[in-house]
Amino acid sequence: MSKNKLKEESKIMESNKVNPLIRWPYLPIVIVIVMAGIVFGFYFYHFSGGLSSEHGRWSEFGGFIGGTLSPILSFFALIALLSTVALQNKQLDISSKELKETREALQKSAEAQDKMQEAQTKQAKALQISSKISAITKLLEQSDETLKELQLHKSENAKTIASKSQPFETNKKKLRSDLEKWYEELKAMDDI
Repeated sequence: MSKNKLKEESKIMESNKVNPLIRWPYLPIVIVIVMAGIVFGFYFYHFSGGLSSEHGRWSEFGGFIGGTLSPILSFFALIALLSTVALQNKQLDISSKELKETREALQKSAEAQDKMQEAQTKQAKALQISSKISAITKLLEQSDETLKELQLHKSENAKTIASKSQPFETNKKKLRSDLEKWYEELKAMDDI
C-alpha cells in the first residue's frame, strides 16, 4: 500500500472517532438526574422541614429549583447542539471526500472509454483499408491473368491484342497507384 493511501485511511479513522455524548447517549440524562438530585438534596438539607401546606413555600421551592436547574439543563442542551453540529460537519467532510473520489473515478472511466473508442475507430479504418487493399490485389491478379490469356492467344492479330491489353494496363497502373496510397495510409495508422 502506498504512503498516501495509509495517510488517507488514518485520517478517515480519526474522523470516525465518536464523540462521547454520541457514544453514550444516556450520559447527559444521567448527569442531569444526578444534578437534580443534588439540588433537591441541598434544598431539603438546608431548609429542613416537612412538606408545607402553604402556597408561598411551594412557590419559593419552585423558584429555587427552576433557577438552579434551568442553567444546568441549558448547558447540556448547548453541549448536545454543539455535538450535533460537529457530527454533521464530519459527515459532510466524508460525503465531500466520497463525492470527489467518485468524480475522479468517473473522469478516469470517461478517459478510458474515449481511448477505447479511438482504438475501435482506428481498427475499423484499418480493416476498411485492408479490405480495399485485398480487393485491389485481387483485381491486379485478375488483370495479370487476363493479359496472360491474351498473350497465349497469339493467333489473333497483334492489333487486337494491343487494343484489348491497353485498358488492362491503364487499370493496372491505377490499381497499383491506389494500392500504394492505401498501403501508405495503413502504414501511417500503425505509426500513430
